[in-house]
Amino acid sequence: MTEAIPQGGQTLMEKLPPVRRARGWRLYTEAGNRLLDMYCDGGRAVMGAKPGEQGKYAKALIDRGLASAYPSLWDARLRKALLEWVPDYPIARFYTFERKIADQHQPILRPFFEYLPIHGGEKEGACPSMFWARPPVAQAWSFGILLLHADSNIEFLPPEDLVPPLQLAIAARSIYDLIGFKERYNEAHWAKIDPFATTWFRRSGPWLFPKYEESAHPKVFAAALEAGILLSPEYRWPSLVPGEFDKGEAAPLAKISF
Repeated sequence: MTEAIPQGGQTLMEKLPPVRRARGWRLYTEAGNRLLDMYCDGGRAVMGAKPGEQGKYAKALIDRGLASAYPSLWDARLRKALLEWVPDYPIARFYTFERKIADQHQPILRPFFEYLPIHGGEKEGACPSMFWARPPVAQAWSFGILLLHADSNIEFLPPEDLVPPLQLAIAARSIYDLIGFKERYNEAHWAKIDPFATTWFRRSGPWLFPKYEESAHPKVFAAALEAGILLSPEYRWPSLVPGEFDKGEAAPLAKISF
């Protein structure tokens, strides 16, 4: 499953130097510089670059040859995990790519979605009848998960794809990891960013929405990058409070000027 960054955001991402390694919420460039990751791949990496047990699951299933699209018990296990994560949307449809029914233009449900606009975060809005669900899974393992209300008409949707057990297992594991992650990634932690972020952002839960005009975003992004911080490259996608950071890393955010 892929979500292309809009052209403006893609252009800004090209300013990011080549990354040699990602660990936790920090990126290490080929030049030896360290960046605090407040983009977190649009929410995919909210738990860090190597979250929970996903890596172990990936290795185990690859070793068992379950990287091809075979029927497996992981289909039912993922549906159960999704129901625990988003109980109001009990119908799940799996597709190899989001683009399978891209013409539906459905919103994307990300981790900590309750703080985003369609769920009463920055502004109130009606909940959609269906949307793409995006567990905190790296793009390399991701695929399309469409969630619908119980009374939804699914006859107009294309048939589901058979998704490799490897991807199903990682998605299921990520949801349970996310549930555990919430115990420490909470308001008490998010509020630690406030002394540094309030100049340029307003916070809703862990999400940081720009307070400046969209036209200023390229300059803010570039200034933050120069200061050792990676923000969301796309103005309409909020940045995130890293799961781990110290004052020295976050302090430059308050001093950005352009």
